[in-house]
Amino acid sequence: MDTGLISSRYARALLLLVDETGGGEEVLAQTLVLSKALSSVPQLRHVLDDKGEMPVSVKLELFEAALGGRKLAPELRQFIPLVIRSGRVSMLRYIFSSFQRLWYRSRKIKLCRLKVTAPSPALEKKLEDFVKKNTGCAVQMTTEVRPDLIGGFVFEVDDWLIDASVKTQLETIRRGFMEMNAAH
Repeated sequence: MDTGLISSRYARALLLLVDETGGGEEVLAQTLVLSKALSSVPQLRHVLDDKGEMPVSVKLELFEAALGGRKLAPELRQFIPLVIRSGRVSMLRYIFSSFQRLWYRSRKIKLCRLKVTAPSPALEKKLEDFVKKNTGCAVQMTTEVRPDLIGGFVFEVDDWLIDASVKTQLETIRRGFMEMNAAH
């Protein structure tokens, strides 16, 4: 079974559905919450994937509980039972993740992660402008303060990574010294 192929097919179907209904923002927000719940609570995955007699309505209630008691978006209320009945509920994390990537891509939004030792609005602006200029896409930046980097920054967008942290530079120097000493 090709998990990537199957999850991307379901994700495209969900994207088409939200494009028709206009409920993409709500579905995106809910899939982000549900993805996190499915990833961090293995028991939830186990219960949802149970092949026993648990009715679909009970499984939907579990999803709503994971949303903090909020109702599922109408599109998800329609989509999730389809996934359950097709025996693919164990793949929902991957389907939601694929949907999120497709949704952002279809809206021409680049998700960027910046790790810094201290907040730097100037650096954020410079990197955001760089991404916008080179991709023509809007930018959604997430910044994380990481003192362990010692200095510099780590910037990720798509499969692209710039690691300009002092921590990595020191580690590179350390490995170089170890290799030199091992050769002698």
